[in-house]
Amino acid sequence: MNILNHLAQAAAVLLLLELLVVLLVFLALAGGLAFGLRWGRGKLGSLFEKVNGFLPRIDGYVHTGTGYGARPFIIAAAFPDRVQATAEGIKRRVRMQRPAPAATDVTTVMPAVEPAEATADTLQIPR
Repeated sequence: MNILNHLAQAAAVLLLLELLVVLLVFLALAGGLAFGLRWGRGKLGSLFEKVNGFLPRIDGYVHTGTGYGARPFIIAAAFPDRVQATAEGIKRRVRMQRPAPAATDVTTVMPAVEPAEATADTLQIPR
């Protein structure tokens, strides 16, 4: 047998052990959750009634937190977008009001140049 076969078998054993550990952890979590829910079925009714009494207060706190506490952060986060939109609007307005450039004839600006004959010396072709 080759050394690679031994290493492959060792890796397979380690992977099986890891799978076994993961399976045991999952089963322990599922069992604990099942046991906890079964145990707390009759004992949690009064706790839920007590919590339901606090729900209207919680809505008020959420409104206060989002209306007064988080509002400055929301406005500050929207500020760069407002500045960018304002700058783009101003740029668009200036471009609309600026007169179009007059059409110029290219031949009046630059006279036509006669093309020189292409030779091997002017093209610099390696020989």
